[in-house]
Amino acid sequence: MSMFNKIVSVLSFNSLQIVLTKFISLINFAILVRLLSGEEIGIIGLAGGYVALLGFILVAPETIFIRDFKKMEGKLHEYISSFLQFSAVRGIILFTLLIPVSLFLFQSASDPRLGSYFLLLGGATLVSTLTGPFREAFYGFFRQGRITQVDVLTSILLLLSMIFLFFSRDVITYGWLQFFSAVVGVSLWYFTAVKHLHFRFISHVKLKLSLDALRGFAFWNHLSGSVVKLVYQIDIVILGFFAALSGVGSYSVALTLANVFFLFPQMVQKVLSLSFSQLPNERVSLLFGVGVRYNTILSLLQWIGFVFLGWVLMQIVQPENPDNVLAYGLYITAGVAIINVARPWIALSLSRVSPRKIFFELYLIPSLAAVPIYAYAASVGGALGVAQANVITFSILSGWIILYTTWKVPIRPGIFQLAPFEKDILRRVTKILGMRSRP
Repeated sequence: MSMFNKIVSVLSFNSLQIVLTKFISLINFAILVRLLSGEEIGIIGLAGGYVALLGFILVAPETIFIRDFKKMEGKLHEYISSFLQFSAVRGIILFTLLIPVSLFLFQSASDPRLGSYFLLLGGATLVSTLTGPFREAFYGFFRQGRITQVDVLTSILLLLSMIFLFFSRDVITYGWLQFFSAVVGVSLWYFTAVKHLHFRFISHVKLKLSLDALRGFAFWNHLSGSVVKLVYQIDIVILGFFAALSGVGSYSVALTLANVFFLFPQMVQKVLSLSFSQLPNERVSLLFGVGVRYNTILSLLQWIGFVFLGWVLMQIVQPENPDNVLAYGLYITAGVAIINVARPWIALSLSRVSPRKIFFELYLIPSLAAVPIYAYAASVGGALGVAQANVITFSILSGWIILYTTWKVPIRPGIFQLAPFEKDILRRVTKILGMRSRP
């Protein structure tokens, strides 16, 4: 199968996965909004922001597969086993550190349940990281179909477990459901890898494989991803210092809906990164142009769709007081669309620029600039001000990504150069039109 066919296959299955899992997630969230109070929705959003800050510590050596999968394929079992051991040790250490933070939140927060839910969500997040090595291995083989199957099944199981929330309408119950869902998800991934990759866990493998992977690409790629996630999640954490939990809850609804619009472009970025690392420069230019074209169109269509259909979505998810949530969502999704346009440039920089330079020169300063911008916006304009600040912060980050990559990488997108599959479609359309025009 050609590289373009592999990419089309991955994108097709990934699109199906996103549509199904996000549809299920929206059903879950609609149930939460109806069963839990505004303050409890605020707890969920605020705890999610705190847990996202763990990203700096959740180093993931398996991300090396994105760049060096072909080199590591011969020792796949050893690498996956080492990555799993690393994740387990890291999880135990971090969960121990989460306990005092949870106790602090339990004692100092306006609602003590914030501390308890934070601990459950943190535990679920740490358990879920064990799926990373399996997921990246399947990505390396371009076997997105299996990833789709497991993720959709896990989402369905969480949806079915929501029935318990009808009997115990409390945010802590939901935290336990998330934790057990994470455990089930890891089990499903393990058995899927055993069946389809013939995976064998090697207990005597050394952690040195993981540490070696972290010395270069994986470590700096992780830091880059973490500092970008800081921009994605720090807004709700900062808002928590200036607004009541009910206000944070309304903002959390808008943020949850807006985060859906990250997924397709993130998928494009990941597939392009994997492909760019395996192609010569002349073919990268063609694929780069295809990625820029379709990703830009997709990003704009997503935002336009929210502009016209956002009110309908609010009636489903937040029928009570939808105006504020819709206003927040319009600004947040605009910011998301702006950063999504830069995804192909991010993929290109990851494949051609030193990961250390990417962290320090590309991401660090514009990402950290988001903190004072959000803080000022929250102090002046509250939740609406923070939503508007998303447009500013993402514009700065997106603009710098495009300028930096253009400066550092001497590859330009073949925006007007047609890919083989596009030429084939054009030939077929021309042929059909030609046949119809004959007398």
